[in-house]
Amino acid sequence: MRLGSSPPVRARHHRESRPPQQSEIRHHRRNIQVSNYQANTGIAQGVGTGEIPAVRANIRSVRRTPNQSRRSAIRTAFVFDLDGTLIDSAPDIADAANRLLVEYGGTPQPIGKVMKMVGGGAPKLLERAFAAAGLAMPPAEEVLARFLEYYHTGPAMMTKPYPGVPHLLGALHRAGNPIALCTNKPGRATDAILTRLGWDGLFDAVVSGDDLSVKKPDPLPVLAALFLAGGTPNRAVYVGDSHVDVQAARNAGLPVMVLTHGYAHGPVSALRADALATTIRPLLRLAGS
Repeated sequence: MRLGSSPPVRARHHRESRPPQQSEIRHHRRNIQVSNYQANTGIAQGVGTGEIPAVRANIRSVRRTPNQSRRSAIRTAFVFDLDGTLIDSAPDIADAANRLLVEYGGTPQPIGKVMKMVGGGAPKLLERAFAAAGLAMPPAEEVLARFLEYYHTGPAMMTKPYPGVPHLLGALHRAGNPIALCTNKPGRATDAILTRLGWDGLFDAVVSGDDLSVKKPDPLPVLAALFLAGGTPNRAVYVGDSHVDVQAARNAGLPVMVLTHGYAHGPVSALRADALATTIRPLLRLAGS
């Protein structure tokens, strides 16, 4: 993976209720421009060699950290997917989905099968689950609301980080690398999982599936997470586990590493990622870089 260099602006962010009003992304080769991206306290600061605004959106507010100066040194930024990348959440997702299927007269699906349904957000998961159970799909809003009710009763009771992930995140945080989370999972569930795992405040930016009007593989969530964390596209890497992640990273102009322990639909070698890894260990070598 080839990474450039540019000084990021370090900041921490937390969830707010209003999404950005509008966005326009122009992607030309590996030069990303984000323009017309509005927020109530938005800023635009040129970074890198071009006029690339560092976006501050009203999905997260910004406060400076005491170690801002240390973290403003040149560092590689990391944008992480959540499910199947940092955490094994399939047991909790499968439990909620199967309870929903039973409610609608269907048959529970094996966890291994549900794992292959993850990716693209909860609505896509439910479409796949109902199809696998041979059920007609109910109205999307109705079934999504019921699924989230089941899931929110315990979104992380059986969810665990993959081996080495807590150590990696801690090492990147201590080294001053900007780290962002970009997931299609709804914000309420994302926040509950971060709290349950003790990861509150660990990420410099968190963009969930309902923060914006679009989800991955659209590049906007990835770029929003990256800029909010203080990173820039020419010195960043995206880490995921599925075709949705690879496509999102490509759309955003970022190199992408795929972890093979996740929820890819089919052989990971077919994803055409820039790098494949069976563990997060290779990323540790980039801490502080």
